[in-house]
Amino acid sequence: MTRQNQRSYKYLKLFGDYFIFLACYPVSYFIRFILLKSSAEQVPFERYQIQFLITSYVFIFIMYMFDLYNTKKSLKLYDETAKIFFAHSLTLFVLLFMLYLSKSIDVSRLFILIYFFSSFLFIMLFRTFLRFLSNWFFSRGRYRKSVLLIGINDLSHRYFKEATKDMRLGIDIRYILDDKPAAFSDMPISGRISELESILISDDDLDQVIIGLRPYCPETVMDMIDICEKHGIRSAIIPEYQEILPARPDYDEVADIILVNTRNIPLDNIFNKFLKRTLDILLSVILIIICLPIYIVIASLIKITSPGPVIFKQKRIGYNRKEFTMYKFRSMDIQPDNEEKDRWSRKNDERVTKIGRFIRVTSLDETPQFINVLIGDMSLVGPRPERKQFVDRFCELIPKYNIKHRVKPGITGLAQINGYRGDTSISERIKYDLNYIEEWSFQLEIYILIKTLLYGFFNKHEA
Repeated sequence: MTRQNQRSYKYLKLFGDYFIFLACYPVSYFIRFILLKSSAEQVPFERYQIQFLITSYVFIFIMYMFDLYNTKKSLKLYDETAKIFFAHSLTLFVLLFMLYLSKSIDVSRLFILIYFFSSFLFIMLFRTFLRFLSNWFFSRGRYRKSVLLIGINDLSHRYFKEATKDMRLGIDIRYILDDKPAAFSDMPISGRISELESILISDDDLDQVIIGLRPYCPETVMDMIDICEKHGIRSAIIPEYQEILPARPDYDEVADIILVNTRNIPLDNIFNKFLKRTLDILLSVILIIICLPIYIVIASLIKITSPGPVIFKQKRIGYNRKEFTMYKFRSMDIQPDNEEKDRWSRKNDERVTKIGRFIRVTSLDETPQFINVLIGDMSLVGPRPERKQFVDRFCELIPKYNIKHRVKPGITGLAQINGYRGDTSISERIKYDLNYIEEWSFQLEIYILIKTLLYGFFNKHEA
C-alpha cells in the first residue's frame, strides 16, 4: 500500500473504531434498559456520558499503543483479534477504576458487559470488512499505482517480489528496463534504459518511475529524473546503501550538505529523552514507596537464611559504555571474586539460596534497581546491562552489540517481554534491543511496561 493509501487506511480504521466505540453506548443502553427490562432501577442515559467519553479516548490510545493503526505491518486476523480483545480488557479496567474513584456504585454491571462485548464484536466486524474490501479493490486493480522499474539487482528484485507478492501494496510493475540480461528469471525485461522517454510518451497511465540502478551513477540518474519531470511523472530512487540505512532514515543538514544518519535513535531527541526521564522518575518513586514493605520482608528473610549482605552490588556497563553499580537483592551464596566474575547464572544454579530461588523466579531480586532508575544510571525500559567481560566478548561475536549502549539500560525491555531473559540467545535479544532503540516511541514504552506488569514478572528460566 502506498504511503497516501496507508495514511487514508489508518484514519479510516481510527475514526471507524472511535465511532463504533461511542455508538455502542446508546445501543447497549437500549438493549439493557429497554429490551431486557428488569425490576432494577433504570440508570439515566446521561449519568455516565462523561466517563464513557473519556474511556473512548483511552480506548483509542490503547489501540494505538498496541500498534493497531500501523498500516505498514499486515497482522493476521487472529493476532489482530487478540490485540483488540486485550485493548478492550484494558479499557474496561480503566473504566471500572474511574467508576470506583467517582464512587459510582449504581452502574449496571450487565450494561457494562453488553457495552464492551458489543463494541468488540462490531469493531472486529468493521475490521474484517475493511480487510475484505481492501483485498477486493486491490485484487481488481483499483487504486493501484502503475510503475516502471529501472535496473535489475538484489534490491530492485526485493522490491519486485514484495510488490508482486502482496496485492495490498497497490503496486503494478508494468515495465522493467535494463541493458543487461535479466539476473533473475522472474523479472522479465521490457526494454533498454534508453527507451525510457519513448515509453513515457506512449503510456500516459504510468504513475511512477523507480530507479534502482547499481552501481550508482549520479549523471545517469539525473538524466532519468529530468526525463520524468519533463513528462510530469513522479520518480523515486532505491538508495545504493539501502542495506546500511535504518528503517526510518534520519537526516542532518550542514551548510546545504545533507547527511543521512546510518542509525536513527529517537532518544537522541531532547524532548523524547525528557519525556522518558520524567516517566522514569515518577514511576520509580511510586514503585519504591509501594515496594518498601516488600523490601523489609525480603531483606529480613535473606539475613536470616544466609550469611552475607542483603544487597548485591555489581559493576555493569551502561549508557555510552560507562560503568555503574547495579543493585539487586542477593540471591546466591557468597562466592570468590574470580568465580563470580567469570560465571553466568543459569537455570537450577547450585549457588542460588532457597529464598534466592523465589525472588529470582518472581523477579523481586531486580526491584532495588528502581533506585538505579531514580538516580539516573538506568531506565525502567531498555536493554539489560552486562558486565564488562561479557560486553567485550559479545562485541567480538555480535557486530552490532555495542549499539545497545546508545541508550540507558533498563530493568525490562522488548527482548524480556518476548521471552529473552536470563540464559537465552544473545543474538536474538540484540535484535529486539535494536528494534526498541530504532522504533522507540512513548506508546512503545507504555506497552512494554504494561506487558511487563501483566506477564513479565515470572521468570521461567529460573523456575
